[in-house]
Amino acid sequence: MDYSRNYKTASSVADRIREAATAGSTVRSGTGLASRVAVTEQKLVGFDEILSQYMNSTREFFAPVAAKRQESQAPAASTSVSGQSAALSSPISAEVGDKGVRRILAALKSKESSENYNAKNTASSASGGYQFIDSTWNSLTSKYGIGTEYKNAKQAPAAVQDQVAAKYVQDILAENNNDVTKVPVVWYTGNAAGSMSEEALAVNKGLTAERYQSDYMRRYNAMSGDY
Repeated sequence: MDYSRNYKTASSVADRIREAATAGSTVRSGTGLASRVAVTEQKLVGFDEILSQYMNSTREFFAPVAAKRQESQAPAASTSVSGQSAALSSPISAEVGDKGVRRILAALKSKESSENYNAKNTASSASGGYQFIDSTWNSLTSKYGIGTEYKNAKQAPAAVQDQVAAKYVQDILAENNNDVTKVPVVWYTGNAAGSMSEEALAVNKGLTAERYQSDYMRRYNAMSGDY
């Protein structure tokens, strides 16, 4: 809540009330309106002081609450190598167990391929439910010893794709203090800071790490139940 703006708005309203009340001060006394205005103006004496005291006390009362809320919601800023600035979401508590990992995978799969394990990106070698590019897929399968017989993600059965993706998610969480919000950033850019080159941005049609993360977290937060 913007208390300073509310204070200014209230003060402006007070000014308009005063102007309206005193607008008839130049009217001839014979009409009787001038005397009524004089009475009204007299009643408004001290109005500014009272309003100021009220707004100050209100701000002092709510300021700690507002400050605490703003601090808890403050985004962590990052700057990419291309010079762009992205306000990436602040950390939220991670569900480290299997159920938590499955929820993360469900959000990634929804974001990357609309849950299509046979998907193939026409602009790159990315394929499968999680859209692994071939080099990443081969590196991860070799590291985890899972699915090494498949040259790309699309060729692997859904269960194998899930296993490789789950291992990778667990690694990302372990390297980033179990911060769920870092998963989409690393998944999309390969680094926790969300840095992207101009070339990478062009290939991805200007989609920044911030926008990717925001859409992923929307999907993640909307999910419930078992996975």
